[in-house]
Amino acid sequence: MMFTPPTTATHDFNTTIEYACVLGYNHSYGDLHRTCSHTGDWTGTLPNCTSIS
Repeated sequence: MMFTPPTTATHDFNTTIEYACVLGYNHSYGDLHRTCSHTGDWTGTLPNCTSIS
């Protein structure tokens, strides 16, 4: 399960977002907390969740 990165059009500088995996998935890599920088880029890396099997 991949997440879609947020856009600067919908979030302002210093906005922090928190990702969470849905039931049946575990966080496998990436950052669950990301912040919009003054350049409009997001800190960290896009998280990924993998299915629990």
